[in-house]
Amino acid sequence: MSTGGESRQVRKSLGWTTMAQFAGLGIRLVSTVVVARFLPPSAYGLLGAAMAAVTMLEWLTDLGIVPGLTRSANGDREDWIRTGWSLNFTRGVGLALAGVLLAWPWSMLMRQPELGPILAALALRPAILALRSPGSLLYRRRMNFKAVAIEEVLQTLAGATATLVTAVLTGSVWALVVGTLVGAASVVATSYVLAPGRPRFTWNADALKELRHFGTGVMLNTIAMAMSQNLDRLAGPRVVTIEELGLYSVAANLAAVGEGLLVRMCDVHFAALSRKPIPADQTAEHSRVRRRLLLPYIAFFAVAVIAAPFVVRTLYDARYHAAGFVLSILLVRLAVRTATLFEFQKLLAGGKIRPATLGYVAAIPVQAIGLWLVSRSTNSGGELLAVVGVVVAIVHFAVQTATARMRSLPTK
Repeated sequence: MSTGGESRQVRKSLGWTTMAQFAGLGIRLVSTVVVARFLPPSAYGLLGAAMAAVTMLEWLTDLGIVPGLTRSANGDREDWIRTGWSLNFTRGVGLALAGVLLAWPWSMLMRQPELGPILAALALRPAILALRSPGSLLYRRRMNFKAVAIEEVLQTLAGATATLVTAVLTGSVWALVVGTLVGAASVVATSYVLAPGRPRFTWNADALKELRHFGTGVMLNTIAMAMSQNLDRLAGPRVVTIEELGLYSVAANLAAVGEGLLVRMCDVHFAALSRKPIPADQTAEHSRVRRRLLLPYIAFFAVAVIAAPFVVRTLYDARYHAAGFVLSILLVRLAVRTATLFEFQKLLAGGKIRPATLGYVAAIPVQAIGLWLVSRSTNSGGELLAVVGVVVAIVHFAVQTATARMRSLPTK
């Protein structure tokens, strides 16, 4: 494809990505504001802790199948796609079983018995998502971000509708659980419309070898990421009250809306870089995009950090107003994370992700010490959790950047 054709495809992908995220933002804002009137902050604390456990299980077993197929020369072959789907399905079912088995002991460890059945139910989510059409694994390889956008908007809409109806009927945390599972089911249904394909177990030896080789590095990186970035809500019930964790989770969910847009933009950037097999071309493209985005990036986060408390006070009732300052701090964390993730796309496209892994490893003890200090403090736990997150993000960015630069220096 010509350079002009690639540029048009990147702009088109960014357009669909931006549209999906802003549509999702509107749906989420309306849904969360309305639903919050029927639920106490503690409901968000319970869901946040349970989802953190499910996310931790997913990250600890991340096989890197999608990026592996995206950058592989054989990624379009049917037997490779089916092998990737088979791996993904096996992993999803295994995660569901692990989540159900761990639900009760983990809830006892967190001293929150209510978490047990919630985690057991949410553990079904990875198994549901594993049922997606095999063709959906190639969205990013083919830069079909229109399909990604449609899936995400429909998932948000279906999940928000189910959450609202259940919240009105029950007024409990189960409204959030039902919405999460319905959203996952909508992704599966949509995938067969957008990327038709019959699931079939296939185990191609060459595909397994290449995906395993690439996936090992991705898995190690993701495990380190999980340990350094997901402990806040996972261990939250032991270091703050469930109400403080609820306010923190509300702020984190709002920050996640912006994070979704930025992550998808990084996905587009990775897909574009993966189409340039020459490292020098990847470096030039990465530098060009960085220069173009720097000023809008700074302006966006400056406005968002200042506006966050006013947005929360406008949208939520007085029970949730304390989440405003927490959101400002989390947006600072997101700014650092986004810069780190953007630089990671260059490492991922080149198959050299060790600097990112080392950054996460360095951040793990910082996260652990920070959580211990929060547990010993008598001040607002949600705000302190957010501050710890900022420090962790800065440590990761510094180590990843320094290590990547050292590895790029010419050897004598």
